[in-house]
Amino acid sequence: MQPEFITVSGRSFEVLAVDDTVLRYPAPLRERAPNKEAFDFWWKMLEFVFALPDPSCFPALPTMPSGNDLAALARYVSAAEEMAESTVLSGKDAMTVHVADGGSGIERIETTFAPNESVRGFTTLFRQFDTNDGGEAASFSQAQRILREANGAAGDEHVDMRSELLSIWGKARRSLRSYPLKVRVGQKLREEGRMPAGIPGEDRMSPETLVSAYQYGDLIHWTEQRSVIEAVADDPYLRASQRMDFLEAVTGPTHVYLGFSLLVRAALGADP
Repeated sequence: MQPEFITVSGRSFEVLAVDDTVLRYPAPLRERAPNKEAFDFWWKMLEFVFALPDPSCFPALPTMPSGNDLAALARYVSAAEEMAESTVLSGKDAMTVHVADGGSGIERIETTFAPNESVRGFTTLFRQFDTNDGGEAASFSQAQRILREANGAAGDEHVDMRSELLSIWGKARRSLRSYPLKVRVGQKLREEGRMPAGIPGEDRMSPETLVSAYQYGDLIHWTEQRSVIEAVADDPYLRASQRMDFLEAVTGPTHVYLGFSLLVRAALGADP
């Protein structure tokens, strides 16, 4: 006898924030996205948690960086525009769990994930933005360094404002290396008394650890970190769940990187 299945559907807790959030400015690089509504959704979560200032209002530097520094900033902007067009950012990745009637534990997992080749290309470009070790000349960290140095030499009335704005964007990015954006939404909802103590995903692997595992154990390199991926390989539910966690771990920071590209353009006063 074939088991009967029931499907349970629900709305994720982050819609409590998104439904009530109005964007103060359009989601950065939304015009380049195949799925503009996806950009709006993620940027509303960023707005709810961080309320990042409009990057296009960053005061232009009185003296432009030159040489390799200018080339790095130009590369950052062009790479962000390419990233915004990725089908991974605009995809509708999802997993559906079908549980047998009576709760006997029989499960059927359905997933809709972007093809591996697309995720691998996305992850490679993401790594160029995300690295902290100085090995990528046009990373977020390097763009921050170049702008801070240029601002330190600016000597105009906007020095303090630029410094504060750069710190705000840097703080948001650091926050998303510890917890994914959706968990940050839940934590803020909890602070407001709109969520219980336990936030789904709060006790899972940090984005920094998970992203490193996929970069160095699957998608870019195949090193000792493959053990993190292999640990769930034989469990369809855990394998799909970890894949979802990874995609969410990279999507939040990516939108920060895209937004920061508009700040870089504003700092240069024109397209580099």
